[in-house]
Amino acid sequence: MENRYELVEVFYSLQGEGFRSGTANIFVRFSHCNLSCSFCDTPYTEVNLMLSESELIKKIKRYPSKNIIFTGGEPTLALKESLVRKLKKGGYYLAIETNGLIPVLKEIDWITVSPKTALKFVKQNRGNELKIVFGTQKNLAEWRKLDFDYYFLSPENNRETLNPENNHRVIEYVKNNAQWQFTTQIHKVLGIR
Repeated sequence: MENRYELVEVFYSLQGEGFRSGTANIFVRFSHCNLSCSFCDTPYTEVNLMLSESELIKKIKRYPSKNIIFTGGEPTLALKESLVRKLKKGGYYLAIETNGLIPVLKEIDWITVSPKTALKFVKQNRGNELKIVFGTQKNLAEWRKLDFDYYFLSPENNRETLNPENNHRVIEYVKNNAQWQFTTQIHKVLGIR
């Protein structure tokens, strides 16, 4: 029997934060999360689509990009190896945005961990970028010991707009702690998803 996926949405837009900002991607937003954060800006509890694996691939193929970002909710709760293998065979570049509580499938090309819990609970402790929402983690120096290529701090923003005060706080912190990079949600500035 074919895998089925509960999704909030599948859409095509630009990556709005982190190292790959500005790149065109197909976003596959899975429903459900293993956390419930007060500052979450995504409607992860919604199930707007229930698609079989072949239906999801067909939907993905409508878009001109070969870049996919699995997000959520928490995508590691739903993502299956069979889907990853089929998409890789189709020439897709696969990225994931995860809270890091569950290890990511090894076939994923780009791993972004955005932890929402204490470091001791994080199982995905290596990847391409670590992105911390500023103010949600203590002892940022400990996070720098993990094996990532890039270390970003992001301000907590409102659901639809940026919070200028929080942006400035992070900018000042990064200016005084240059081992971190600033990122914010430029898709909110541009008014895109």
